[in-house]
Amino acid sequence: MGFKLVSELRLNPASGSLPHALAALLGYWDSRRAGRPMPERADIDPSDLGARLGRIHLLDVEGPQLFRYRVYGSRMTNPDARDMTGRTTGEYADATFGAMVTRHLAQCVLEKVPVCYEIHGRLDEDPYIYTRIALPLAGKEGNVAMILVGSERGSVPARVQREF
Repeated sequence: MGFKLVSELRLNPASGSLPHALAALLGYWDSRRAGRPMPERADIDPSDLGARLGRIHLLDVEGPQLFRYRVYGSRMTNPDARDMTGRTTGEYADATFGAMVTRHLAQCVLEKVPVCYEIHGRLDEDPYIYTRIALPLAGKEGNVAMILVGSERGSVPARVQREF
């Protein structure tokens, strides 16, 4: 059966309604912009992220709908229950989940702003609920070259949780 999207709610990152860890990540990203529309990858220091590192992805933007995980957080989950480092969002075995992730990341690239969703799904018969924020990182020409992603679990089946 796999992943089934039940509902998705786009959240306004500035509304104050984000989970604490995602609000902190957004605050860090915002502090690194230094008056620009978005920071560059060089502005992000992994040592600043501390305990959040396991809940973060870093993706390369390789095309309009092509995103490759440079880093896949060790505490992040997905319906495939596997590390996606080096793989693209199109390589999820669960194509429905991969298409949703790709769509959200493409919005971040197109709009060049943080994009946040509260996602309610089902994995087989179990609830699969989480909030994800995608934060654009600028390339040399002002395009979105990379995306920093943070996620906060609501309810995720134990069989797909990755805790390293």
